[in-house]
Amino acid sequence: MNPQSIELRDIRYPTEIDWWPMAPGWWLVIILTVTLLFVVILKLYHKYNENRARRAALSWLKSIQNDNIIRSDTKELIKTLSTLLRRTMLAYVPRNEVAHLVGDRWSDFLDQGLDENYFSQGEGRYLITSPYKDSKSDENIDVEKLLDIVRKRIMLPIKKEGN
Repeated sequence: MNPQSIELRDIRYPTEIDWWPMAPGWWLVIILTVTLLFVVILKLYHKYNENRARRAALSWLKSIQNDNIIRSDTKELIKTLSTLLRRTMLAYVPRNEVAHLVGDRWSDFLDQGLDENYFSQGEGRYLITSPYKDSKSDENIDVEKLLDIVRKRIMLPIKKEGN
């Protein structure tokens, strides 16, 4: 056979596969990715909202620490810290579980979840007893330690039931 006489044709390649319409597997990957992204954003949003009360309380505590007038007046400091703790705990736990607590029950409630009994036996006890004492009584209250205890209580919130 003579190679010149053979009729040869050019090689034809198949046409390129277009990206559209996509295969069903890619649609599934896109739907799963969008759903996962939505769930993650929703969880982050809920976490951010849960921590709103904590951020506000820590901001208030920081302003108390920076206010020299409040820090110099121990009675005013204790009153302000007590108000801060009460409002913060009302944000963490339903009102009907917290609003009625006073005295030892309040200090026991504040000790929940902490590694020590800071409020019922430690420096935090002054938040319960000091407002009712004579203003002339000489108490050596460690203000820094009291502020640290309050910060610790705010940072470790008491979880609402059902969470």
